[in-house]
Amino acid sequence: LVGDVTSIVVDGSLAYAVLTQGQGQELVVLDVSQPASPMLIGPSIPLPGPVHHMVLTSEHPVEVGTPENTQDFLYITAGTAFLIVNASSSNLMIISAYELPGMGEEIVVFEPPASGRVYVGIATGDSGVRFLDVTDPGYPFAAGYFDTPGYAWRLAVETTATTGRTFAYVTDRLSA
Repeated sequence: LVGDVTSIVVDGSLAYAVLTQGQGQELVVLDVSQPASPMLIGPSIPLPGPVHHMVLTSEHPVEVGTPENTQDFLYITAGTAFLIVNASSSNLMIISAYELPGMGEEIVVFEPPASGRVYVGIATGDSGVRFLDVTDPGYPFAAGYFDTPGYAWRLAVETTATTGRTFAYVTDRLSA
């Protein structure tokens, strides 16, 4: 590989890596079954900005709901873009993009109990925290936001078992 790996997610014998070459970044898939000699597999896809965070999930389509039909998705913040990439094969494909009001810093994926919905929370710097409904990965839409007094940097989400309420915890850097 030529360039710097700036972000990586590993799932079994596959690694999804963001490779920086010159001024651009691209997403690649690596076979890491032989860790001493990872091999590039499938085509790479260019990314629209600097990647700050990447999360891999397995989703079960609601209408089918069987493990045989599991799809893998990469959720990526690339500059002010939020991308959903179908990672079910080595032929990666961006299936949707959502423009964020600020720099995408961190992503948290969560599914409130008994909701049947999948959400992402995204720390978006000076624009606070954004929540998107990604139940249909091809059509993410805004589900809410919270503006913070500084720069929303890190995020955690928890749903309590007793009440079913969902809480977001934000690390916010205040301007000096």
